[in-house]
Amino acid sequence: MSERLEAVRLEELPTVLDAEQARAVLRCGEKKLSELLKSGRLGRLNYSNTTLIDSREIRRFLRQETAFGHD
Repeated sequence: MSERLEAVRLEELPTVLDAEQARAVLRCGEKKLSELLKSGRLGRLNYSNTTLIDSREIRRFLRQETAFGHD
């Protein structure tokens, strides 16, 4: 699934992103994404042994972080 994402508008994201794509959109590393998922600040879908993130969840997270100014 790991299709590389170039700069893209949030409205144009694929419906579901894998971890690599989510890190590219969020501009974070594996450790930070893992922290966000484990803490529940970013929701996930578990499919087999793959973690997938719904693009609606990415948009929700970014709106929340922008509104509250978290790290």
